[in-house]
Amino acid sequence: MRSFDLVDEKLTEADFFFEKLANCEIYEIRFFFSAFVSSARSVTFALQSVMSDAEGFQQWYKQKQKELKADPIAKFFHKVRTESQHIGINPVNQGTHFKNTDGKLISKYYFSYGINDSVKDIPQTDVVSTCKIYLTKLVNLIHNCYIDFGPTIDPMQYYTLENIHRLGLSIEDIEESLGLPRGWTKIDEDHDEDRMRVLRDSVPGPQISWIFEKYSNE
Repeated sequence: MRSFDLVDEKLTEADFFFEKLANCEIYEIRFFFSAFVSSARSVTFALQSVMSDAEGFQQWYKQKQKELKADPIAKFFHKVRTESQHIGINPVNQGTHFKNTDGKLISKYYFSYGINDSVKDIPQTDVVSTCKIYLTKLVNLIHNCYIDFGPTIDPMQYYTLENIHRLGLSIEDIEESLGLPRGWTKIDEDHDEDRMRVLRDSVPGPQISWIFEKYSNE
C-alpha cells in the first residue's frame, strides 16, 4: 500500500492554489483556477490509488462517489476538469469590481459559458466561494477516511498494541518491517506499551491536521 502522504499532499496543493485565487486580475484567476481544478480533482484519484487494496474501502468509496455524483458543485468540477484537460475550456469569464465600505476595490469573478449552455448547471456563486465549497467537500471526504480507516493510514493509530494484535503481528514483526533488528526495543523487563511508543515516535505522523481545522467550520 502506498503512503497516504500522497493524498495529503494533493489536498495541500489544492489549498495552495485556492489561496492564490483571491485578489487576482482576470488572467491570473483563470490560471490559478485551472491549477486548482487539476489538483483538487487529483485528490480523489490519489485516494483511490492509495486505498485500492484496503479492506472495505471499495464499498466505502462507492457510497462517497454516489454522494459526489449527486452534488451539483462536485458535478460541475468534474465537468470543468474534463473540458479543461481535453478541450482547453476555462469557464472563468466574467467579473465585477466595486469598493467596499472601507473604500477598498474588490474584484469578484464568475463562471460563464456560451449561450447554448444550460444556466442551471453553472454555479451562481462567485469563483472563490464556489472553489471553497468544493474544497471543503474534499477536506471532509479525506477527514472521514482518516476516521474510518485510521489504523490503516495513520501511523499514530497503526502503531498501537491494539492494532498490531488485531492484525496478528508481534512487536518484533513491526520492528522488522521498519528495518530494525527484531527485539531492538526490548529492555530488561517487558514494557510493550513503551516499546510501541518508541516505534511510533520513529515514524512521521500525518501533517494534515491543520487543513481539517481550517475548513472545519465551513
